[in-house]
Amino acid sequence: MAPAGSAKIGSPGDEKGHDPGETQRTVTIAKPFALGRFAVTFREWDACVADGGCGDTEPGDFGMGRNPRQPVILVTVEDAERYVAWLSKKTGHAYRLPSEAEWEYAARACRAPDCPYQAFWFGPIHPKAAVYDWKQSYLGSPTSAQKSATQTVDSGAPNPFGLYNMLGNVRQMTADCWNPIPPAAPSDGKALKSGDCGQRATRGGSWNDAPQDLRAAARRAALVDEPSAQIGFRVARDLEGP
Repeated sequence: MAPAGSAKIGSPGDEKGHDPGETQRTVTIAKPFALGRFAVTFREWDACVADGGCGDTEPGDFGMGRNPRQPVILVTVEDAERYVAWLSKKTGHAYRLPSEAEWEYAARACRAPDCPYQAFWFGPIHPKAAVYDWKQSYLGSPTSAQKSATQTVDSGAPNPFGLYNMLGNVRQMTADCWNPIPPAAPSDGKALKSGDCGQRATRGGSWNDAPQDLRAAARRAALVDEPSAQIGFRVARDLEGP
């Protein structure tokens, strides 16, 4: 669960890897919301297919193995939306993809605007902290041989909100239409539904990305109908009560 709070998202202009689309701003999450502790796995996706909720889409594993606990890859944004519709019907709760602001708020795992700024919630990046292209360095970080594959969704340590692999392993889809430089986005953390809605914003970096692409503020676009071996997703839902 991500608790209610206000926090600064985006990155300062002098951060290595900073992009103009990462303008810093404060968002207020008025109510706690549920966010999957893990990215959706092959096992969970297969359950949706078996139950008729996800059509006959049986994504491959890009040669990385199809461990039931590995994050599902090679699914599209449209596939993910079918999954959350199926999960909502199955459970009676309204599941959805998180907004960009919700995602970054949860990835930073800090609920106050005056928290010390960090590009990564765990501090300086290193190969034991996340799954990325370990051959590349960020601000002098140590390097290592790259695993060149996703790891199980419970690998590594959770962030302070109890969420695993928010940074690295697979980039994660959001509900926001793509805007290279977002206009005045909602300060309440809601998804931005204007812009290029044939693409969605993805966040978090992947097993094959440079370390700077795992920064909490980093953003990438993904076509809604194009699968990728670097992209997966996790689900969110609003919680009842105040």
